[in-house]
Amino acid sequence: MNIYLIRHVGSTSWDEYDSAVVIAESISTAREMRPDGKPFLNTLESSDSWVLPRLVKVKLIGKSILSKPQVICASFNAG
Repeated sequence: MNIYLIRHVGSTSWDEYDSAVVIAESISTAREMRPDGKPFLNTLESSDSWVLPRLVKVKLIGKSILSKPQVICASFNAG
């Protein structure tokens, strides 16, 4: 498993996540993860606090010994 930084592309408003560190098997899997840990039910609709997968920038930052995809840390702009 890999460790990825996922970031919101574009401007961020109040009550939205702007980034997270996640454990995932691949860039595509990381791109489809949400910082709140909930699954996307429909990848064509954004949630109230996160963007569509196509608007997520992903950067590999390391390797993990953990074997389950998960959110490690998330940045939320509370308003």
